Amino acid sequence: IKPNQYCRITEYVLRKAKEKGTYNQYNYLEVGKQLCYPHYLKIVEPNHNNGSLADNNKQDYIIIKKPLSFGKKISLMTRVLYEKQRIEYNILELISNHFQTILKNAEP
Repeated sequence: IKPNQYCRITEYVLRKAKEKGTYNQYNYLEVGKQLCYPHYLKIVEPNHNNGSLADNNKQDYIIIKKPLSFGKKISLMTRVLYEKQRIEYNILELISNHFQTILKNAEP
């Protein structure tokens, strides 16, 4: 079913919406009316994209950043300054707080 297709509301659809707890928000729906597919999913299958199998296999990933060495810091600062001045044609930002923010955003 494509997003521009429609689904007819049936007794079963209304029962599913009540079971999922979404019927109260959309209590104006009646048997025989139609819903576009994205709204059908939102009302009748609100957990459609929250696959339970994916939750069971999900692992928590923790990213541990190694501190940059002095040489890597110099390389990063040089690259950021070059890009800002030569490639983006910006005025150099030499206020320390602003420059630190620029460096943090540029870190790999």
